[in-house]
Amino acid sequence: KRRVGQEVFSTRGKEAGVLDNPLDISGKWLVADGIRYVTPYYRVDEHRMKPANEGLKVKHVLCNMLTPNNSNLAVTFWSSKVRGGGVSLRQSKKSIDDPWEFRPLVDPDYCIQRGDTLQVRHHIHEKCVSDGLPVTHLDTDPDYLIVNKPSGVPMVNDNNGKNSVLYMVENSLKVGKRLYYTHRLDSPVSGILVLARNKAACKAAQREIANRRVSKLYIARVVGKFPQSAEESMLLGHGWDNDSGLQWQEGGIRVGVPLGFHSRNGTAYVDQRDGKASETLFEFIGYDQKGNTSLVRCFPKTGRPHQIRAHLRYLGHPIANDVIYGGRKDKSNYRTAYSSQACEKIKDVIEKTLESDCPRCEWISMALNGEIPDSDKPKVCIGIWLHAVRYH
Repeated sequence: KRRVGQEVFSTRGKEAGVLDNPLDISGKWLVADGIRYVTPYYRVDEHRMKPANEGLKVKHVLCNMLTPNNSNLAVTFWSSKVRGGGVSLRQSKKSIDDPWEFRPLVDPDYCIQRGDTLQVRHHIHEKCVSDGLPVTHLDTDPDYLIVNKPSGVPMVNDNNGKNSVLYMVENSLKVGKRLYYTHRLDSPVSGILVLARNKAACKAAQREIANRRVSKLYIARVVGKFPQSAEESMLLGHGWDNDSGLQWQEGGIRVGVPLGFHSRNGTAYVDQRDGKASETLFEFIGYDQKGNTSLVRCFPKTGRPHQIRAHLRYLGHPIANDVIYGGRKDKSNYRTAYSSQACEKIKDVIEKTLESDCPRCEWISMALNGEIPDSDKPKVCIGIWLHAVRYH
């Protein structure tokens, strides 16, 4: 299936982009103006080819696996990456004398064969996050580690990289071993996070949560004056029938509307027909007349994605600064990534890690040199007013 007379492998070795250690990364944390950056770095991933890929050109296989939109631009990108030595191949051994090692490809039209394994060298650009660091508690427990998660930092990111809670706890706080999360908190949410030190403890905690033997308490700051009685709650306008999913009980409002989830844009919505059962109890704490906001206790009985945020929007009292679910847009809740002031502090370090043939690096270089106005740069949310107080 190879084309006769054309070189398939490159013998340039390291010049073709092969790493001695695929796990060696050069990313470094930089903090400026309330935002945490990670300098670009290389990471090598291995992909074992499936039988369905046999006979397909490597440029099309990479496009389908790693850039599913499968546009002509993506095919051109992967062809260029293969020619530049960013992809290596290890073939299955036909005899005992065959080499069992990765060698850089140079032909993007090489056809995948049975037993092939690809090694792809990625230039990683992690998303900017808030500059908060998690604080650990209960350090002496052999099975669990309790973490106070800062707002604006994801549990894990797209690349499982450094700007995530798990990496920060495992490496920055020098826990010394791999950790497992027993539950998740949304990126903009702060508060209690229970991490397990081993798989058995993780499964045990997840079993308790799934069986609803764990009570959870969150505090939220919402828009408007939250109802303190059944009479006031009638002003919400939803009514108290079975279809509304609302009920006044235990001094608060129980919301039981089923929720769906848009995987494309990552938001939850009320779906009475096909949604999953969800339930949250809300209790009034206090009202701030000046800001027209209320403090509310939130007791989620189930654990659907974005459940509290979606139920509060359904009640007409969204979290005050949660723009995605109907809150007010507050400029103080956002920071500008690569702002002019931040670029002055991070420019010398980041410029050393940029690559000339990387489109993302080209944009960063323009931002560092003041060629892009701050108004056109991405905004980083530093969190919303929702805090996990207790898991019991």
